[in-house]
Amino acid sequence: MDKKKYTPSIFIRGESVNLIALDEDLIDNSNWYKWFNDEKTNINTRYHVYPNTRELQKEFFKNNIKNDSSKIQLGIYHVHDEILIGVISLNNIDNFNKNCEFSAMLGESKYQVLKYYLEAARLIITHGFKSLGMQRIYSGTINREINDIVCRMLEFKSEGIKRSAIFKDGNFHNIYTHSILQTEFLSSKKYNQK
Repeated sequence: MDKKKYTPSIFIRGESVNLIALDEDLIDNSNWYKWFNDEKTNINTRYHVYPNTRELQKEFFKNNIKNDSSKIQLGIYHVHDEILIGVISLNNIDNFNKNCEFSAMLGESKYQVLKYYLEAARLIITHGFKSLGMQRIYSGTINREINDIVCRMLEFKSEGIKRSAIFKDGNFHNIYTHSILQTEFLSSKKYNQK
């Protein structure tokens, strides 16, 4: 029996990548669950502490993506190669204070390229401000270089350091925090060019 070709449900269209709705079929038709087992991919994440399986990914999808109204998590889908290359999300959506947290992961090693990360990030950040009406989108990383890239390329502003906030690989790590406000987003040429 021939395997049916996966057709993604596109939520936000981009040039090199589309942001697609995540579903259980993607767990069976991609390497999504395997990314969390890759030490190199997770060097700057909170993951790679417990092994992940297809079944655990399905359980996580049901409990933490499908039924979580405080999160929009989407797949990063390569337009030309038609492959899921990562996931991106707006988490902890606070509709009263109009704040949410941005996070992203490029899981496929061949596609761990800044170009794809930046395009996907701009797409979801634009959605957060224009569609959700957020006032502030924030993020953080244990890697100072990533913090600098986010601030320079996505126009986030550095907010400070959460000292010894993450335990990973036998050591405590600082989290470098940053955010972008709606006024900064609206005046940015990087987000508002046509």
